[in-house]
Amino acid sequence: MKRLITIITIVCMILILSILGIMQISRVTEATANKLDTVNEYIDADKDLDTITKICDNMIDEWDKHSTYISMYIAHDDIDYVEKELIVLKRYCVLSDYDKAKVAIDEIKFRLDHIYQSELPTLKNVF
Repeated sequence: MKRLITIITIVCMILILSILGIMQISRVTEATANKLDTVNEYIDADKDLDTITKICDNMIDEWDKHSTYISMYIAHDDIDYVEKELIVLKRYCVLSDYDKAKVAIDEIKFRLDHIYQSELPTLKNVF
């Protein structure tokens, strides 16, 4: 009977931690995607370059802060790719190369969606 209780406790802990991990990934990717949308809108509206770079800096800082936690259950190459592209995006904005910045935004958003979708417990991911 003790073994059964131990097994049920371990399975429940795994499920709870998995759900919390998915919720954390969802929050981080959604917040980053929203900031990317803001940068995209500011680029379209020809807003001040300082404002755009401040948003990019804030995004990079937030990603660095959260990447330590989500690196426990996400492949590091995905995290590194997003981090690298955020830096590239900032550089394109500083250089006022907005066409390339929009491409970088699309690539980051695609990778963020990939990160979230790859962590969901779907049949595609299990098998």
